[in-house]
Amino acid sequence: MNRRRALLASASGGGGGIDINNYLTIVALVDGLTASLSTNACEYCVDGDGDWKTLAAATNTEAINTGQTLSFRGNLTPDEFNGIGTFVISKNCNLEGNCMSMLFGDDASSNTSLSGKEYAFSSLFSSCSTIKSVSSGFLPATTLAKYCYDSMFFGCTSLTQAPTLPATTLTSNCYKCMFYRCSNLNYIKAMFTTTPSSSYTYKWVDGVASIGKFIKNGKAIWNVTGVNGIPSGWSIQSAAQ
Repeated sequence: MNRRRALLASASGGGGGIDINNYLTIVALVDGLTASLSTNACEYCVDGDGDWKTLAAATNTEAINTGQTLSFRGNLTPDEFNGIGTFVISKNCNLEGNCMSMLFGDDASSNTSLSGKEYAFSSLFSSCSTIKSVSSGFLPATTLAKYCYDSMFFGCTSLTQAPTLPATTLTSNCYKCMFYRCSNLNYIKAMFTTTPSSSYTYKWVDGVASIGKFIKNGKAIWNVTGVNGIPSGWSIQSAAQ
């Protein structure tokens, strides 16, 4: 994080600023970046200024330049067919902050449960080939819901590093196709102790990079490799919960 964005991130609300760490935030790596969200309206602000603007469904934000940020919030209700929608991001970017701001608005930092939020982030960034990396704390949920991350990063072919997945217990199809065809993805840290299978992690790492690092919970006794587990050919490291 550069100095300017660090100052923005430390804003506590004085003068209208926000802490961008508490919101789903897109960081532009190229000039002229815009973003849109299908099927749902939400709000966004630029560079953490706290000047929230309404963004209609399938409508582009204003354009930002390299190093600038777009932060988003909403109190959206996911559904079986669309989740909360799918982002389209026009230029190369990184994702930072907290994705829970799309469900809980300003209260994202105090919510780590997706209970009752089935399909919450299903296909949220599907086929978004402009995403390069995602910060480790982007998906802080420790309680999951069925299909909550189904196909979330499907086809994100530029993505190299996944966010940390802190939940220890999996639920039905929660990680189904989550990183499917992320052909450059080479790092995953997932703390679940549930044995992965087609019931939870169906093809979640099918098509990722051939060499990478997988960090698993030191208490996990499972040893499943392949498209439903740890990618074949990846090194494995254990970590404390």
